Amino acid sequence: MFIRFGYQIGIECAQPTPMMTYLSVVPERRDDVVRERGPVASPVVPMEEVTDPHGNVCLRMILPEGETRFDYDAVIRDEGKLDAFDPLAEAVPVERLPPAVLPYLCASRY
Repeated sequence: MFIRFGYQIGIECAQPTPMMTYLSVVPERRDDVVRERGPVASPVVPMEEVTDPHGNVCLRMILPEGETRFDYDAVIRDEGKLDAFDPLAEAVPVERLPPAVLPYLCASRY
């Protein structure tokens, strides 16, 4: 089976702004991508691919003042199998989560 996926994102900045995106295909699925266009930034923005300590691929850039648009379009080959899941798993409201997991819910300052 083939799955088409992508995004169109517009961001407006009041001044030049450093940015990192986590919008890339995970490394273990790169060989399954059969067609890809992008990411393309308009206006053109130099982008550097970086891998974080957890193996996530991200793009690092400095957005100019004004609006920047990102476009990405791809097709990936997939077996169509469902992801593993636990049908007995329950949702836990945020207010009942143990304190030890709360740092993982916070956005990074960097």
